[in-house]
Amino acid sequence: MFTHKKIKILLIVLTLIIVTVIGLLLRGGNKQFIKIDTLTNNNNDYNIIQDLQIDSITKLKDFPYNKYLNSENIGNVKSIDKSLNILSSIIQDTLSAQDTLSKALTIMLYKKYSPKEYDTLNMFLNWSDNLLLLAEKNKANKYFYKGLNDYWYTEIAKCIENKKIDKYNFKYRYLSQKCQDKKYNVDTEMSTFDKVIFNIIEGKLSYVLKRFWGNTGVIFKIFIFLGIVITLFSYYTLIKNIKSKLKNKNEKK
Repeated sequence: MFTHKKIKILLIVLTLIIVTVIGLLLRGGNKQFIKIDTLTNNNNDYNIIQDLQIDSITKLKDFPYNKYLNSENIGNVKSIDKSLNILSSIIQDTLSAQDTLSKALTIMLYKKYSPKEYDTLNMFLNWSDNLLLLAEKNKANKYFYKGLNDYWYTEIAKCIENKKIDKYNFKYRYLSQKCQDKKYNVDTEMSTFDKVIFNIIEGKLSYVLKRFWGNTGVIFKIFIFLGIVITLFSYYTLIKNIKSKLKNKNEKK
């Protein structure tokens, strides 16, 4: 019924399937984010805007964005609020001050870091959440901080969307869910096979087996049983043949 050639082909196919499944399981990745805080500057009491020449500040087109980003304690959102108030006071124009710092904390900041790694993306989302909390407390600059929050969630959702190859990765799923919770869409649609792999990664093997047993017919279960028997028989035959060849080889010596 089973020739040696057929058994070899079957084993190759089964091995490829097993390797593929193991590879997908390994993509589950580390379930802990590395804490990154590159946005925080230790010079907590220093504010660069106070040291800038008033003439250079009033010419907002010449605003030193890079110098500001390298010196400002961006990780502390209260420091951003302080800078905004100082800049508004100097130029006597709140909207222009908001526009200037908005560009610094969106386009220019994104350009500086170009976040792509999951840990860095997570850092920016957490920072963005802090900006939203500040928006709730600071009514005068409420829409300024909401705008910053919207920008970062939109950009990070796009970045995650381009990482679909990592759909089994915990960090990918966590960040995509976080974006979706805030109404920023990330397409994470899963096929039936994806759901099976996902549940195995999450340690829900018993759940998968119960679903399989309850939602499949008798004929399908018989085919699965026969497949398992054939697989075990194939591996048994292969091992037996290898042992036989090794024995004959040793006898010839």
